Amino acid sequence: MLALLTVKAFLAGDLEGLVALYAPDATVYPPGPPTEARGSAAIRKVMGDFMQQFTVREFRIVDATYETAGDLSVGWGRWVLVGVPKGGGEPVRLEARFTSVAKEFGSKWLFISDHASLNPPAAQQ
Repeated sequence: MLALLTVKAFLAGDLEGLVALYAPDATVYPPGPPTEARGSAAIRKVMGDFMQQFTVREFRIVDATYETAGDLSVGWGRWVLVGVPKGGGEPVRLEARFTSVAKEFGSKWLFISDHASLNPPAAQQ
């Protein structure tokens, strides 16, 4: 469910909706240069910086697997995102692998850890 809400928030450009999917002390490791965003303010900044640069035209979760035990759930797979630079230019396609951990707080599931890494470039032959 959180994956679908994440897709919906990115496609809508809904920064606050996206941040609301994370526990207040969650940690996000976004794709790209090594960085870490810990807590709502830092997550809002890293996600907001991306949303200021790009309009997301496509976002799909691919080959995802989820396992839940008690109040914890882990998911892994891949995602594909196509963003159009707000300053103009050609669309950018990002493909990444992800691993996320969610925890149930009462009747609400929230991410507590979210890690994505861009797929390495294909080897030249």
